[in-house]
Amino acid sequence: MEIIEAKQQRTTVGGYSRETLAETPGRVGDFFGGVRHPPIWAAMCGVGFGQAALEQGLRLFVEACGLTPGGPGPVLAPDVLEAVAALDKLDEPLLRIAGATLSHRLPDQASFLLSELAPGSGTDAVLTLAVFFERLGALERGRSELTRADDAKASELLAQRGMPAAERTRIRELLKKAQSPTAVGATPSDDAAEKTRLEALAALKAWYDEWAEIAHAVIRRRDHLIRLGLAQRRQAGAKAEPAPAPTPA
Repeated sequence: MEIIEAKQQRTTVGGYSRETLAETPGRVGDFFGGVRHPPIWAAMCGVGFGQAALEQGLRLFVEACGLTPGGPGPVLAPDVLEAVAALDKLDEPLLRIAGATLSHRLPDQASFLLSELAPGSGTDAVLTLAVFFERLGALERGRSELTRADDAKASELLAQRGMPAAERTRIRELLKKAQSPTAVGATPSDDAAEKTRLEALAALKAWYDEWAEIAHAVIRRRDHLIRLGLAQRRQAGAKAEPAPAPTPA
């Protein structure tokens, strides 16, 4: 039994391990959060990354997360439906509060957090909040040495406006539930559903690897790579480390 389980863990899809695929939506969310920053966008458009490539990535992200904006979507288990319904009520007030709070005080942080986002309904709302909270996580961590103080200030202001740590944790748990939908009557051993999920993640990973590698080639500023999730902020007194390249497996 242990040998079989170990073999399953080593199984790859599209050349990627399951562990790598599981990390992909978070990495792509970071990339979405930074790519619309004007100088990054200009550099990426110079090598073919434009609105069409961005929309392709968003479509793959939606499919990999099991979301179906604008469509009927899968038949979901009751607890998943409850999570989607709860998030559906949150996206509009959270976006409005964030915009009102940050737009004048911290316009760079407001743009980073809210660019291309709009309230939706059902699974559209889930996707919006998934991107919003990926970006909020980047603010919490501090995107770069240059923006760290203002990022922290933005995070604290939002905490004062109804998004403290406990509420963020609650919403992230709802997102986790809503983004891993289970069809009614399906079981974790449903091979067809699992195969479809992994193939969607592999397609998203291939898209990400291509554009992340191109970004490494054309973007030299470390703070811009940090915005994209392609480099980590240096710790105080730590030796500089090269920006990590996308991992193939």
